[in-house]
Amino acid sequence: AFYTLYNLKDSLFAGITKAIKDLKAKHDASRKISRLEIDLDFKKVGLAIFGLAIPLFFLYNYFAQSILGALLLTVVMIILGFLFAAVAGYLVGLVGSSNNPISGLTLSSLIISAILLVIIGVTGDHGVMAVLAVAGVVCTAAGIAGDMTQDLKVGHILGGTPWRMEVGEILGVIAAALLLIFPMIAMDKVY
Repeated sequence: AFYTLYNLKDSLFAGITKAIKDLKAKHDASRKISRLEIDLDFKKVGLAIFGLAIPLFFLYNYFAQSILGALLLTVVMIILGFLFAAVAGYLVGLVGSSNNPISGLTLSSLIISAILLVIIGVTGDHGVMAVLAVAGVVCTAAGIAGDMTQDLKVGHILGGTPWRMEVGEILGVIAAALLLIFPMIAMDKVY
């Protein structure tokens, strides 16, 4: 994962630079932007990420029983989620869905989070639960990144509008999260 991420550094920086340029071009009325190049607003996505990190901070605090641990895990989750989603998206886009390295990325996030929590003294059941929560979020981010890469690739071939596909993906994730809680509750009661 880290080797792939290192090889992706130029593409990541180019993508971020393009997103910033697109933000500036969006406000420049003299430049016409093709609908095939319009993604969700980068600023709104960033605000949504940080807005959704707040409840996750409280969840991590509940698990870790440590404000410092929760803050550290929230930062780690954002950084690893971004970087590992880039790795997953790149590999899926390059080879296909069967090449999504979710297990390796999840294990990497587990190890990194666990080491950091041990360093600051959050151990035992509280540390384990907090680390598993971070790994779950990073695992989900990597899975969705791979799925979204395939969706955008097919949408590009068919002439779809990226921001509409992205909104559809967000709605799909929300619907799945709301519906999948019931089987999880049932499994919890059984096991």
